[in-house]
Amino acid sequence: MRTICFFQTLARGLSKLPLHYKALRNSSVAAAAVALCGQTENCPLDGIQWMLDRSASGCHQWLMDHPWIVQASRAQNQIQLTPTATLLGSNLVAVTDAEHLRTLLSADLARVSLLNFWAPAAPCVQMNAVVAELAKKHPLILALNIEAEEQADIVESFEIDAVPSFVVLQGHTLLARIAGADAPTLTQTIATHAGPLPTSGAPSAPQNETPEQLDARMRALMTQSKVVLFMKGNPEEPRCGFSRKISTLLQQQSVPFSSFDILQDEDVRQSLKRLNDWPTFPQLIVNGEFVGGLDVVQEMVESGELKELVAQAGV
Repeated sequence: MRTICFFQTLARGLSKLPLHYKALRNSSVAAAAVALCGQTENCPLDGIQWMLDRSASGCHQWLMDHPWIVQASRAQNQIQLTPTATLLGSNLVAVTDAEHLRTLLSADLARVSLLNFWAPAAPCVQMNAVVAELAKKHPLILALNIEAEEQADIVESFEIDAVPSFVVLQGHTLLARIAGADAPTLTQTIATHAGPLPTSGAPSAPQNETPEQLDARMRALMTQSKVVLFMKGNPEEPRCGFSRKISTLLQQQSVPFSSFDILQDEDVRQSLKRLNDWPTFPQLIVNGEFVGGLDVVQEMVESGELKELVAQAGV
């Protein structure tokens, strides 16, 4: 009942926005259950269930930028916002209960997940920052924060004796366990299983590569993840102003993406220019299709088209 009341309050508040926010209103109402309540059941709105999986992170950020909506709901005691019920980022999630965890892990059995068992005290707080940074650096992993005292059943099922503790999974398969505030080991473990961000899933060039092989490698690079950015450098160390701006823009929009440094492979650089009929970099690819460079992406952000495109891609 509390969720339904919140939806009604949220819908009333969003209905006051200008008409050109119509799509955002609809997706915000739908995604609020995930983004703020951590719930997807009993949604009182028909025909928009598909938005729940596609718009939560973007709508969460939008709602955080418009606190008057949240404050109105709080004032009417229609929802309790707690750290354990918040989507923290596009791939950083606070687990609300055991069923929530099972749903997240089952959504993509090929995805690497990092389970962070923590408590609100040092050194867990410091390690939470490490986990957040790892989630940002490796956007293809799923980082799950699990507050030990609040989620005793999950703690017991994973046989956690002390916090901080970390469990690395691929789907439901155990890859590694790390006990204690061991940031170097945790960082190395994630790098090993998730792969370095700039080259994650990127096929290497064979010797004496034929044009056909090169084209096939380009297609593989363009589909290594739902969103791929071909840039100069990498998001942590961009090597041109345009690449820095577009990677920052994607991060601000909470869009998870992998990247490829075109300065490391001249064949890739020239082939992408030909394949996409676009002479400059950076180049943004969504679902294997060329979107555009910095100017195009900026315009799409301003018009809301980028958020819609990413949602349609299932990111």
